[in-house]
Amino acid sequence: MAFNKKFLIFLFFCLLILINFLFLKSGQNENKRDKLRISDLNSIKFFLELYYIDHGFYPSESGNSREGTGIWKQLNSPLAPKYIGWVPGDPLAHKGFTYTYTTPDPNKSDKKGKSWQLKARLETGDKNYILTSSNK
Repeated sequence: MAFNKKFLIFLFFCLLILINFLFLKSGQNENKRDKLRISDLNSIKFFLELYYIDHGFYPSESGNSREGTGIWKQLNSPLAPKYIGWVPGDPLAHKGFTYTYTTPDPNKSDKKGKSWQLKARLETGDKNYILTSSNK
């Protein structure tokens, strides 16, 4: 089967356009996921502050917790359903991207329930997005 030169050039440019579209689209998805992560953490921050107003302390356990284990999952109990329907998880948790909720170790600090830190690993730009409590 013989292809004429014009058809091959047309096919080549179509493939270039397709490759560029796929490449750009993947970048857009990364930005969308990062915007979702930032939005999720800002939402959690808002609901943690409401919890603090009602109770005078933040939900706390010792140490660090990644999403899916320990106190990240335990945020569902104090926050849902009164403050939020459910505590969101990272859109790429299955690929190692996680949210963390950190509180002071109650055995080493007198600030139990008075502060926290939320962190998300981003795919673009600064590699972490971090929020901290306003009541310290």
